[in-house]
Amino acid sequence: MVAGLPALFFDTARLAATLVEWKGQLKEDLHPSDYTLMESFFLRYDNRNIHQLLTGKSGEWDPLGNYSKEQAEEVMDLLRDEDTDPESLDFPVYLSRHIRSFKADTPLFADKTWENQLSVLYFDHLKDIDNPFIRDWYAYELDLTNIITALSCRKHQVDIRNQLVGENEITEKLIRSNARDFGISNEFPLLESVLRAGEEEDFMEREKKYDMVKWKYLDDKVFFHYFTIEIIFTFVVKLEIISRWLKLDKNTGEKLFRDLVGQIKTTYSFPEEFTI
Repeated sequence: MVAGLPALFFDTARLAATLVEWKGQLKEDLHPSDYTLMESFFLRYDNRNIHQLLTGKSGEWDPLGNYSKEQAEEVMDLLRDEDTDPESLDFPVYLSRHIRSFKADTPLFADKTWENQLSVLYFDHLKDIDNPFIRDWYAYELDLTNIITALSCRKHQVDIRNQLVGENEITEKLIRSNARDFGISNEFPLLESVLRAGEEEDFMEREKKYDMVKWKYLDDKVFFHYFTIEIIFTFVVKLEIISRWLKLDKNTGEKLFRDLVGQIKTTYSFPEEFTI
């Protein structure tokens, strides 16, 4: 996998295609158990694809998902039969539950949007990931998303209860606390950086700072891992952040890209032809 990093990473103009190519190389080169861990990351694209299919919204099927449109449509056909057991399908059970719930117009979680209901199922599914580093990242990502939502709700005086995803000690405090830090400073790493980002009036700057919190968290946590699946997972998460910023603000995206390339180059030795 190390040998493939230069060719895949060192061209911002091809980054969108790079993510798809990188996913394909992961499948070829990783042990099946490790690739299963990586598939958990790409489920977020399956979520978007399925939501788009269910709601009839226009848009291209995202190839970063684990399942094709044809596979999803076949599963939907099978799920029309009430005797079909979702666990018998080669398809995530949480997605099958969501599809059935949506089709029957019977929400699994009252007073939440369909997107938030799917997110609840998704993050609940991720709790069973058999890797502490990756499992902890998903838990952190969920809590961060809820904190950002809580900050927005507080700013715009919106009832927070139905906007949060999942239930844990942090969501309870986000709902009940009036403190600036929601009383979770000792429970959530880098909270002060999140709070300062939330005070930023400029949307782009605010989003950039939120993404830098994710970046810093990953750097801190992956520091003692030496080209394990945890390193690969971190690179993929960072690539997604970079890809997003290349669309929102090319200069920011390219800077993040250069930072990641520099990180790779100082950590691993590559042939001279990849010197930039």
